[in-house]
Formats: sequence, structure tokens, C-alpha cells
Amino acid sequence: MMLTQFVFYHFSFYHRFALNENPEKTWSNLFSCGGIGCESLADEQLLLHVSFQQVVKLKKLYIGVPSDDRCPNTIKLFVNEGNSISFDLVSAQKPIQVIQVTPGSDMVEIALAPLKFNKVQTISIFIEDNNGDDVSFIRSVSFEGATVQSMDVSNFSKNC
Repeated sequence: MMLTQFVFYHFSFYHRFALNENPEKTWSNLFSCGGIGCESLADEQLLLHVSFQQVVKLKKLYIGVPSDDRCPNTIKLFVNEGNSISFDLVSAQKPIQVIQVTPGSDMVEIALAPLKFNKVQTISIFIEDNNGDDVSFIRSVSFEGATVQSMDVSNFSKNC
């Protein structure tokens, strides 16, 4: 049985970034208690990327969203693309999962496809569009899952 937990403590804070973020409402605000959130800058697209310190199996993704037109509409998830993720890459590649968000809820709970999220080292969240505003906004991001423990089989006897 897998013990699931919020895997915030397994983030690699040196390998996380956002593209097209407003410098006054940055990616790091998603993990603070102030509720400032993260907002796109030049248009509605926002690309968030996080690396984990160890491989994790993700079960759910939670995104805090506003109830206005800045609420993301289409969110695309990419797994293990490394730290060279870009808008060009997410436009050219097929995402692992696509989520359509309906405004009206403060928190979107997304069940992740089990077989596609069991060995995650990095995850990128691409907000492709929103509900009509010039910029997109999210209040928070959190993941539910567990670390993947590796097993050293060299210690087992071949005669077992």
C-alpha cells in the first residue's frame, strides 16, 4: 500500500522556474502563506516547471484558481522533460495529460493518470489559455503522491 502525502518537501527549489511570469506575482508565491499567487505577464500563457529531489509517484494535482476570467481554461502537463522546457517544446509535443478547468471553484483537484505519473523527476504545468482575460492567475499548486523507493537487488542471494 502506497502512503500518499503532499510532496512539497521533495521539491528541488534550485530547479524550479516559470516562464512568462509577472515579476510582482512570481512562481515562488505559490508556496507561501500570503496568497499572492502567480500571474502571467505578456499574455494568458504561463509555464511552470518543478523538479523533485527524488523520483515521485504523483496521484493528484491541486491548483488554486480565481473565479474570474483569469482562471486557466486549458492546462497541459508534461513529465520528465528536463530543465530545458520551453514554450516551443510544449507547443510541439503531446502532453501527458490535458485538463479543462471550469471556473467557479477556488480549488481544482485533478486526478492524475496512474501509469503516466509513477516515475516523475520533473513536471511542467502549461497554462495554455484562460477564460478571456489578458493574463492568467493561479493561487497555489500542490501535489499528492509518494516517493519511489529504489531497491538494491544486488543484496539478494541468487539461490533464494
